[in-house]
Amino acid sequence: MLLARGVGVWKISSFSIYEGMFGKLENRLGMILDRSKKCMRFRRWKAQ
Repeated sequence: MLLARGVGVWKISSFSIYEGMFGKLENRLGMILDRSKKCMRFRRWKAQ
């Protein structure tokens, strides 16, 4: 019983760590995509 509880806690903590990592990755990807969109808009504006 105690072992199962420990495994459950470990799973939850490792999941939250992974979630945090993926959240940061998603934020970075979003920022990069946002920047590339801005760059493309700027280039189009310059080309006109």
